[in-house]
Amino acid sequence: MKLGRRVAAVAAAAASTIVISAGGAHAQTGTGSLLGLINLPVVVGCFPTGQAGCGNSSGGGVTGAHTVLGDFTSVAAGQSGVATVFCPAGQVATGGGFDTFVPGGGSPDGFLVVASEPVTVVGSQTPTAWEVNAVNNSPSTVQFRASATCVDAAR
Repeated sequence: MKLGRRVAAVAAAAASTIVISAGGAHAQTGTGSLLGLINLPVVVGCFPTGQAGCGNSSGGGVTGAHTVLGDFTSVAAGQSGVATVFCPAGQVATGGGFDTFVPGGGSPDGFLVVASEPVTVVGSQTPTAWEVNAVNNSPSTVQFRASATCVDAAR
């Protein structure tokens, strides 16, 4: 996770450098100037063989990405509920989330999601579904549904 943050920080710094450098093209440069301070070399990392990026064109990368929406589940005031959505056969869940809806309008204040996580089949480490667990502490019934980002499974 730390490596991911570093890559994001380097990318943000590079984008800022490009934007600031482009906007300050007439500014004085050199070791004592602001542009001289941010004009540092940026190292771009490559992905391992088989992954997309940095000239890896050997068919790596993600294919078939799309969002799958589950059915709405009603949770009465003071109750808890679970919503699950499954990826189509041959696909894996890489992320997920949820939507809420209050019949008749209103706000889902007090509706708390206590877990939003991938689901794996017993004996497998490959997530094929997304599950959301919630508690409804609001005064009205709230409907919610799970969503999953599904991609083609690696072959």
